[in-house]
Amino acid sequence: MEKSKFNLYLLIGLIILSLIILCLLANQNQNITKLIDRYKPLKLGDKAYIFKAYRLDGKPLTIKSETVLLIFFNTSCPTCIANFNELQMSYNKLEAKKIKIIGISSDPEIKTKYYADHNKLVIPIIVDFERQIFNRYKIRYVPTVVLVNSKGEIIFFQQQNQSLKDSINEIEKLIL
Repeated sequence: MEKSKFNLYLLIGLIILSLIILCLLANQNQNITKLIDRYKPLKLGDKAYIFKAYRLDGKPLTIKSETVLLIFFNTSCPTCIANFNELQMSYNKLEAKKIKIIGISSDPEIKTKYYADHNKLVIPIIVDFERQIFNRYKIRYVPTVVLVNSKGEIIFFQQQNQSLKDSINEIEKLIL
């Protein structure tokens, strides 16, 4: 009889251990899924992350119900610097087409402010040093260009591979 009780307790212990392992694996699977989703690139048609922030000049900035071109950059990126020169030349043309342009820097405010002042940027710039906006848009490389339409959908997403001039040409075709 003692042996059958022992076997029963052993069986119950194994079942409980199996359930614990299954719960841990299920939780791990959820964490892996979250991690995969975090690094999965955005797709055209995805809903944009709507944010509120302050520009370098202290004015509040919100995107909502308007077409917005987001330029993700950092001040030590040579491609970003070259692209900003191109963007400066296209700024008025894009603004005339009702495209609001926002530069989003991952650098500290003082470094971004110096960069903006030194290069006489007219584009509104916000600082995302903690990378909250970068992470929500799943930005891994700079420069990255994201165009959000007035419905809040991403209609253009370009990371690093293309010159900003080419991106702007594609964006103009989308907006026409």
